[in-house]
Formats: sequence, C-alpha cells, structure tokens
Amino acid sequence: KRPAMDGITVNTYRSPMGRNSKGRVIEGGRQEIELITGGRGYFVYEGQTLEATQGCILWHLPGEWTIYRSDHDNPYECLVLIFPYRTGQLRPAPRFSRWTDPGACMHFANEILTYFHGENPNLPILAEYAFNVLRWQAAQWERSKVDDDLSMPLQRAMRLIENRFAEQLPIHDIAREAGISTAHIHALFQARFGTSPHQKLTDVRLSEARRLLASTRRSIKDIAASVGYPDAASFCKLFKARCGFRPLEYRQRHIRKDGEGFSPETAPVQPV
Repeated sequence: KRPAMDGITVNTYRSPMGRNSKGRVIEGGRQEIELITGGRGYFVYEGQTLEATQGCILWHLPGEWTIYRSDHDNPYECLVLIFPYRTGQLRPAPRFSRWTDPGACMHFANEILTYFHGENPNLPILAEYAFNVLRWQAAQWERSKVDDDLSMPLQRAMRLIENRFAEQLPIHDIAREAGISTAHIHALFQARFGTSPHQKLTDVRLSEARRLLASTRRSIKDIAASVGYPDAASFCKLFKARCGFRPLEYRQRHIRKDGEGFSPETAPVQPV
C-alpha cells in the first residue's frame, strides 16, 4: 500500500553542456521520477549501463542514485516529479521503463508543468494523476517487454491471432504463419502460455467481445460475427461458459443508463 498523495513537487533539470552530471542519492521519505524530455544520459540498472533518452522513466526510491553521466554534446533534460514514500512500501513501478509514445510523453510533461505553475493548483489531485499515469506507462512498457521476449515463431503466431482473430483461423494456418509444425506450435503455446493456440485465439476474441458489449449498442449477433463467430447461439453459449454471464447480462452490468444508480446487484464485476 502506498501513502496517500498529499502533494507533489515538480522540477526541471538540464545537465550542463560538456561535462558529466555527478548524480545524487535520493533522500529518505521521498521517491523521485526522472522523466527524460530530451538529450541523452546514462543510467546503471541491474549491473548494466543503459541509455536514457526522450520518453525514459527512471523511478528512484530512497538511497538510489539518479542518472550519473550525460552525453557531452547532447546533455539530457528531464522533468523531476517528487512524491512521498513510506519505509517498507513496495516499489510502485520498475526502476527503468520507457514511455511507449514519446510525443505523448512530451504532452504529459507540458501538461504537468502548466498545471503545477498555474493559479492555485490542486496538488493532491495533480499528484494522483501524475503518479498513476506514470505507473500505467511503466506497466505498459513491462508488458511490451514480455511480448518482445517471445520467440520468433510465437511472435508471428500471436500477430496473426491479434490481427485476424475475426477470421476462421485453423491451427495449421497459425502454425504455417509461424513457420513450424502444428505439433510444435501446440508445444510452444503450452510451454509459454499454459494453454493451446485455440484457447489463446478464444481469449482474444472474447476480450474484444467484452469491449464491444460494454462500449457499443451493437447487436449480440453483430458482435458475435465481428469476433469470428457467425453462429450467435454458439457464441452466447461459449461466452456464458467462459465469462460467467450471457452477453446481454454482461452488457447490462457494464453500461449505465440515465438515472440509474449502482447497487450490489448491478455493480460492475471483473470479467473472468
């Protein structure tokens, strides 16, 4: 559990041209995030020296060092966000991560600076917003790392499933796209995901179906067809077996009507 966000301090920093930044150790009771907005710096992480460029998120806890070296010709610049930290608190995000969209990173940095230096800023709310956005971006980067760690055949197979899940996709087509045999694709999926290619395809289809049910008014028949199930009755049976609710029930639990309040009976539930 992290402490309540009772405020935030926002600074900017630019390493001097032509010489190294010495870095510093984070003080107790605070965590600092260096969001790189330009230039290039170098950072030691798990025994390796990593390059920190625009979009990198460096999340420091008490006793940890910040960036220790800068590019002499292209010194790094960063937004520094300081939050409270309680001893024993779990690390909220990886020490090193990267914003998936550098352009969105710059928009976020400018947004934070504009609001922080504006008239009567609500710092607790700004702290909650900034903290959670940065955690989200770090988590997205962690997820992309997992995807990058997949073997090439699995990457090819997953790209096919994610891009063409609405089509009829026999397992032998997935194996052919991956460049391996049907038996081998089954073995790889079982070893990496603990499931079969068919079940992975079903997972992707049902995830999209849940999104459409909760965010659109499209008919159940139309949604079923759009995720690869021309037979709506079979889709409804599968959806109930896998998700615990019929498609219409799922929609009713996740779309709020005008004037409708939530009760324990109608409150949204986590999808299975």
